Amino acid sequence: MRLFSDNKKFSNQKAQIQMGETIFIVIFIILIIVFGLVFFSKAEGETIRDKQKQFRELDTITSAQYVASLTELKCSSYGAEDLSCFDKIKIKAFTNMTQNNWDLVGEYYVNKLGPADIRIEELYPNPQNWTIYNYTGTFDDPVNIYSGRQTQIPVALLNPITKEKAFGVLYLTLFDRII
Repeated sequence: MRLFSDNKKFSNQKAQIQMGETIFIVIFIILIIVFGLVFFSKAEGETIRDKQKQFRELDTITSAQYVASLTELKCSSYGAEDLSCFDKIKIKAFTNMTQNNWDLVGEYYVNKLGPADIRIEELYPNPQNWTIYNYTGTFDDPVNIYSGRQTQIPVALLNPITKEKAFGVLYLTLFDRII
């Protein structure tokens, strides 16, 4: 009888060891899965941030193309528009319109450009500035922090009365909310 009870004791110990090994293997596999999920979620987060950056850059380019092609500001002769040329008289009229009649024209441009600041600076021969669009949205919100992306586009400026051309730069600053 003693032999039978010793054998039973030995098989219980063997079963306990096997259960311990099984539990250890299951815990080890779970840890590997958890580490894998953490690693891949961090990699996916980097991918998402890269995509967001690409979309912001594309948005900046799209907005810059839109501003550079505004018919309200472009030079034209005999109905044909010049590329990268802005009419100084149209710039002054547009600036006056957006600053004095924002309630009438603001919504249209806010829908197209969103929060942005657009300036044209004449560098040569007579340095001067025009802020043609300035909408900062609701930046009074202390919870949100905003960052700006600025694009500079060289442009020609034409005075259609004197036919004098000048060199200038179009500054487009788009604002993003940082979450």
